[in-house]
Amino acid sequence: MKRRNLERQRERIVELIEADPSRSARSIAMEVGCSTHTVIRQRDLRVQSHGENGTGEDVQSCSRPNAGRLNLVSPAGPGNDRATKHGVDSEIRLAPLRVEGERWARGRWPWLDDARVALVADLMARTELARRWIEAQGTVVRNKAGEVYPVVDRLERWSARLDDLIGRLDRETAERDKVNPIAELAAIAAEVEAEAS
Repeated sequence: MKRRNLERQRERIVELIEADPSRSARSIAMEVGCSTHTVIRQRDLRVQSHGENGTGEDVQSCSRPNAGRLNLVSPAGPGNDRATKHGVDSEIRLAPLRVEGERWARGRWPWLDDARVALVADLMARTELARRWIEAQGTVVRNKAGEVYPVVDRLERWSARLDDLIGRLDRETAERDKVNPIAELAAIAAEVEAEAS
């Protein structure tokens, strides 16, 4: 019985979202008799399954800052005066930055395998999103309790891993580019023999 009621509640939420996508989650929750979080979750599920923000607009091409509400809003917890998330786990926000990172990695290391290109691109994308969020804060990124936001620590770890990975790949490139004197002499000897015959 309870499961049937929950299913009807979800269906009603979806109906109301489809009827008026711009309607607030709070007003829908009040009408249906559920929590605002439930409405937001249903809206997010709709966005994930339909690839649009509920207004018929593609989430990636939508210019509104809360397009689809995916990973953009978190409930403000105790001591958290900033409810906007950094987005470093949002596939929608990471995808275009990963493409840029892949292009850069393939240009710098054309010999690199796909797995390492993907790793470099992902680290670059996450680092860039975290860096942008921190810059947008304009102040030291601590909550009211004085704790540093976790994304700051993540950014430091990702930056260190990315620097280490780039350094290793550059060293590997230098090793690949080194001239092997024995092979070079053998090639010259082969050319001389070919000219002499």
